Amino acid sequence: MNLENNEKALKRLIAYAYRDANLAHKSAFSKGNSEKNQLLACVYANKVLTYISSADTIYLMEDEIVSIELEQVLHQFKVFVDELIKNVGTDHSHQWTDIEYIRLVKKLSNYGFEPFEADAKYLQDSE
Repeated sequence: MNLENNEKALKRLIAYAYRDANLAHKSAFSKGNSEKNQLLACVYANKVLTYISSADTIYLMEDEIVSIELEQVLHQFKVFVDELIKNVGTDHSHQWTDIEYIRLVKKLSNYGFEPFEADAKYLQDSE
């Protein structure tokens, strides 16, 4: 693959990961907080890790792509997923899941990704 294709693949993988992180976040906070919703949140989180692992591989293989912001985004996806899974596993509230999701949205915005309309409020709250 050439540099241009790798950059496109990275952006596509991050977009897919963001979509599924959003769905994981929504599922974790779904009405009733049922076991089914928590399981669904973990399934989406697993998909996020799959996309981010692939993005990590491309990033590490492509010497011409160097970006602190991208490294922060990739790391924050993992932090969000870890927090969500930890809270599901320990049956704790998702307060920190929400905090890490907000951080993810902000890092994505700093990297140049436009947040979902529903997430735009997180960016406005920080200004």
